[in-house]
Amino acid sequence: MKVKKKSNLKEAEVEAAGAARAFKSVLLGPDEGSKEITMRRFRILPGGNTPLHRHEWDHLILVERGGGVVFSESDGKFKVEPGDSVFLPAGEEHQLLNPFAEELEFICVVPSRGA
Repeated sequence: MKVKKKSNLKEAEVEAAGAARAFKSVLLGPDEGSKEITMRRFRILPGGNTPLHRHEWDHLILVERGGGVVFSESDGKFKVEPGDSVFLPAGEEHQLLNPFAEELEFICVVPSRGA
């Protein structure tokens, strides 16, 4: 078993083209011995967003704090709030946006190859 204290998290700005005011931390992943999955935390400041992008893997999202908008190429835009869960299938172009005044925070679980 591994326990990683919040005080030991390292947060970095998302530097992908098209990202704005978005930050990522790896909560648990390969550094803690997880060979298959990685759990990450994202924070998007008001007016910020992740880049519009797609992956070759599924991922799961749980909104923890604030509100936001999830865009997917097949389903359009949906408002999300704390407690909402999102499944994004492999290959789906998507983006998370924060058009609101409060910071958006969500957990994202992906295969470790996608971390």
